[in-house]
Amino acid sequence: MDTADRIDGTTPPAARYGLPGCPECGPVELFPVFDREVTNFLCPLCGSCWHVELGYISRVDPDTCPGCQFQLVCRERRLARQGALPSQSR
Repeated sequence: MDTADRIDGTTPPAARYGLPGCPECGPVELFPVFDREVTNFLCPLCGSCWHVELGYISRVDPDTCPGCQFQLVCRERRLARQGALPSQSR
């Protein structure tokens, strides 16, 4: 069985574009998201979106995706990666 195939035999959407998984998290299925102009791929683990073009993959700045329904998730996860989220106290 090809490593890009799921257990049920179908190919994940990102694998159709030649993506083995998230560059940050490894072999996790990426989900296509659309921001009204381009299709990017969202990693459900790290919350990053990735853009694929001409054989290169790059992380998408969430500020460039005003039409995407996952923009807030991407922003929050980006701030968490940078350590910029305020600490929550009880």
